[in-house]
Amino acid sequence: MTRTKVLTVAVALSLLWAWTAMVAASIGELEFIDFPSEIGVTGEEVQLEGWLKFNEKENEYAINIRLWVTGHEGRIEPDFIAGPLYDGETVAITVYLEGVPGDAILHADDLRCPRGSWTIQLTQAMPTSTPTVTDTPTPTSTSTPTPTPTNTATPTNTPTPTPCLDAYEPDNIWQQARLIEVNGALQSHNFHTIDDIDHVKFVAVANNIYTIRTLNLSANNDTTLTLYDTDGTTPLKDNDDDPDNPPASEIIWLCSTTGTYFVKAMPFGTQIGGCDVIYDLEVTGVPVPTPTPTVTNTPTPTPTNTATATLTPTVTPTPKATPSSVEKCYCCSPGDSIYRIDASDFSGYTTDSASDSPLIHVTYPPAPWGWNQPYFEPDSSWQPGSEVWWDFWTSPDWGPLPGDCRPIGLRDENDNQESIGGTTHLYRHIFTLFPPYSGMQVAQAVLEMWSDNKTEWWWQGTSVSYDKQGYIGQVDLFPGHVDPYGGTYVLGIQNSNDYVSLDYNPQGTACRLCVTWAIPSEPTQVYLPLILKMYP
Repeated sequence: MTRTKVLTVAVALSLLWAWTAMVAASIGELEFIDFPSEIGVTGEEVQLEGWLKFNEKENEYAINIRLWVTGHEGRIEPDFIAGPLYDGETVAITVYLEGVPGDAILHADDLRCPRGSWTIQLTQAMPTSTPTVTDTPTPTSTSTPTPTPTNTATPTNTPTPTPCLDAYEPDNIWQQARLIEVNGALQSHNFHTIDDIDHVKFVAVANNIYTIRTLNLSANNDTTLTLYDTDGTTPLKDNDDDPDNPPASEIIWLCSTTGTYFVKAMPFGTQIGGCDVIYDLEVTGVPVPTPTPTVTNTPTPTPTNTATATLTPTVTPTPKATPSSVEKCYCCSPGDSIYRIDASDFSGYTTDSASDSPLIHVTYPPAPWGWNQPYFEPDSSWQPGSEVWWDFWTSPDWGPLPGDCRPIGLRDENDNQESIGGTTHLYRHIFTLFPPYSGMQVAQAVLEMWSDNKTEWWWQGTSVSYDKQGYIGQVDLFPGHVDPYGGTYVLGIQNSNDYVSLDYNPQGTACRLCVTWAIPSEPTQVYLPLILKMYP
């Protein structure tokens, strides 16, 4: 079968895309095929279809290939190819880019092959209809000059639109949905055009009741909501007007299967849109109340009436009431501050292997003074962390990652995962804890830890774990390390890389803090002395 290039571009009604360069291919073992080096844009999202090809050079095949975009808002689908791909084999891929000027760099990497990349320059497109408009009036009348200024002004009056996109665009399709945290902060959106659609996704847990709603609508707005199953296309429930707060919308839904679900928000009507058409979106969830009162209060003579009266209020009013407890979990995440110490300045071990030596505490210098303390302020020498991955981390020796939290590390100037033997990373993450409902206090706070190298972990400047790697386990931080009313806390981590006999040796650290909030049944306890519980 002959493969042909397909280029699909979202086109505005009165504008045409302007292609300004020949299509070419990238160089390397992983190669981008049939993508342009330059393209004109008009504000609408660009969709480009092409191929990823493997060329055998130093490696016989490519596996576990990750694909992503840097330098520009965009994504590649699929973003992961399991493989293997052998010499000359290709996989169809689609690139989505925000339709604004800039340079988008496409990346492909399987952690063994030299990385493949391709740069697409997006430039402002100009309307191409000027010649047609100018030639049309010429045969009609030679002596009438009126059409000439009219036609000349036409291209001038069709400037490229500059929509006032909200922070979550592009999200017109479910594949572009951004994550919204359950019981987290409100997300502020707008319908910047009359055909704008917003999508979000959230993680739901079985036997929890979720309330999805819009609120704080501008005066000219009217929303609708649709909840979709984990496939992003099967509708589960929808709502136009919240009876208690029209024209806002509200969906109350009982989750039966844990998974990631999708929500579509759109304006009600065809003429609603503009920079000032704004709204907030919120997702909250609570566990299904225990059925104990139902069993106790069921009278023998009228079992049917008792069941009916009990089931009706369970779904509707319960989400409005304050739950008895709520668990909120937080991950170490990309963007956290990391400081690199070279092996020439400090060695974390007395041998080449971390397995044969205890971790050596890093001191000042070369570590910045007070780097693991709450008062410390990182300067420009600290770098933002990025998500990293290595296939070896899936082996049982490393143990499970903490929940859905991914390892965080550093990348170099070419966006390659840093893999330098003997390097030490100093890591800082800030947790801000606040009650999800008024009157709630911390009932439990558990820190779950994972690292590919031996590490030391400090909470508010106090060491809580030392000389462990892989799945380290859990530390109970309450009481003793977390105030009952929450607050802001700093987690500091020393991750020292060893020297291993492998071609690739990246560094990654993952963590998850889960806090249970509850309405206290008795007065708040006094602050107890520090007691740590280490779980295997």
